[in-house]
Amino acid sequence: MTAPPPTRRRADWASAPTATDAGEARAAKHSLWVGRVLIILVSATLLLLLGRVYQLQSQPHQRIAELRESQSASAALTGRRGALTDRRGRPLATTRTAYRLFIDPHQITRFAGFSETVGYELGYNPAEIELAIYRNPDSRYIVIDHRLTDEQAARFAELNLPGLYTEPVVVRDYPQGPLAGQLIGFVGRDGTGLDGLERHHNQDLAAQPGRYTFLRDHRARRMWLDPNRYTPHTDGQNIRLSLDIRIQAIAEQKLAETVDKHAAASGQIVVMDPATGEVLALAHYPPFDPATFQDPETEAARRLRVVTDVFEPGSTFKTFVWAGLTEMNAADPSETFDCENGLWVMPNRRRLRDAKEFDLLSWSQVLQHSSNIGMAKAAARVSQDDLHRIIAAFGFGQPSGVDLPGEVTGTFRPVADWSSYSMGSLPMGQEISVNAMQLMRAFAAIANHGTLLTPTLHPPGPGQASPLGQRIVSSRTAALARAALRAAVAEDKQKRVESDLYPIFGKSGTAQLPKTKDNSPPEENTGGTSGATSGGGGGYVDGVYVSSFVGGAPLDQPRLVVGCFIHETRKPTGHYGSTVAGPAVKHVLEQSLLYLGVPPLPSATDTDRVATATE
Repeated sequence: MTAPPPTRRRADWASAPTATDAGEARAAKHSLWVGRVLIILVSATLLLLLGRVYQLQSQPHQRIAELRESQSASAALTGRRGALTDRRGRPLATTRTAYRLFIDPHQITRFAGFSETVGYELGYNPAEIELAIYRNPDSRYIVIDHRLTDEQAARFAELNLPGLYTEPVVVRDYPQGPLAGQLIGFVGRDGTGLDGLERHHNQDLAAQPGRYTFLRDHRARRMWLDPNRYTPHTDGQNIRLSLDIRIQAIAEQKLAETVDKHAAASGQIVVMDPATGEVLALAHYPPFDPATFQDPETEAARRLRVVTDVFEPGSTFKTFVWAGLTEMNAADPSETFDCENGLWVMPNRRRLRDAKEFDLLSWSQVLQHSSNIGMAKAAARVSQDDLHRIIAAFGFGQPSGVDLPGEVTGTFRPVADWSSYSMGSLPMGQEISVNAMQLMRAFAAIANHGTLLTPTLHPPGPGQASPLGQRIVSSRTAALARAALRAAVAEDKQKRVESDLYPIFGKSGTAQLPKTKDNSPPEENTGGTSGATSGGGGGYVDGVYVSSFVGGAPLDQPRLVVGCFIHETRKPTGHYGSTVAGPAVKHVLEQSLLYLGVPPLPSATDTDRVATATE
């Protein structure tokens, strides 16, 4: 019997090579080879693409470069212009976002009726829109309106009209309207300050623009922002002013009433804190609204007349000459002057007149009753150089220093140019011209116990000390001057400035308008309201005046000084400073002091205060 063949174990079968295994091995090697080839091809392709990208970036073909430029755009980032606020933070000039309306003709799907729809829906002339598109056929940016109103913006949102678009723009707003308009000024369409404080502080208020670059598709839609070409913007600085809009409103309202009542050409009111030099109100009439600066009819009203216009101060000027002569001991308050019953012929044969016939007046009464003769007799006791030093010490002949644009110095001639009449003219406020801020600065020194400060529109910040001034007369001299001015107000029989609330001191001035080439031909000077002859020029316009009043209150520790200057008044409607400007100063003082919380003083103590100050 033959033996069966040996049986293999499972393990031996598994380890034995077969034809299938060999085929799989060949397939694996083939796949590996193919994979390596693909990797090489892909790598080469990527390298070629990277090279092509580099070539397109560094040295693109002209057509490709033009296409790339058409898809790349940059835009400005506009910051906010700094705000102007009053001393309590209430806005005077602010910045907000509005919308500019423009047309992209390339995106208009239906030209028929397009202009009519835009015009009738948003309030424009369709013919002008058609003309703008016709004149700019290749433009993709035709501005229709630089600033839409809120109503127009709401209507635009409902139109959904292809080719008509808006973009945000930063615009300047003046929330208080014409209040303090001349002081604030205005900005142009490009956001640059063009007048007033907007121009004067443009560098601080202006924002520093930024810029960014982006890519857009064929429909001008933004796709990608280039992070390497982005510069952020910087907002402008906010500026807080010493102005108080409540006091400003009080002054402007009363000023308008006064100018209209007396049919004058213009007027100004200045309100100051004499202890700090801070200006609390600068009122002008006619008013000016910064929002209407493009209207040519408002051009004349834009001028900041408190520093750009000059005038003869008239009798208000006697206050400073009186104080200077008293300080030099050229005259004593207790001595008397013979005022010649209202007519005195000076040694140079010039005839001086007083408004009233006075016999003997004390030195204090010379100021109280505004005697031209008494002032001239006292001034004759000093030299021309001494009188020049007195006037210069009060800041005349130089700018007031207030931080306002366009200030003029006025006219105060050197002694070498004085005439034989000058020693009689200057003590009564002739042969000199000043602006309102110069006059108010000098008067504030009388209220500030003899210390002259520079007027300012910027209150001190936290921790900052009050400014130091220059003492020009003693506290006693300043008190004597205030007492004489208080007596002038209290003893006025018509009570035009006298107040039931506060003891007001003040001085009026009524100066004739000097002739210029603009208002009349020169002729022989016939003098001012006092009848005195000025030797300084070509005479005065007949019957036309500058009516002024400067005053302060309370008497002992003056909290405010107010000056009112009304230009081109005439006799038929009133021209004396005490009649025209005095009541306005009284009203502004009363209302402003009450607003500031200054308690009214008992009127019974007024006589005692005057008596104490004159001792």
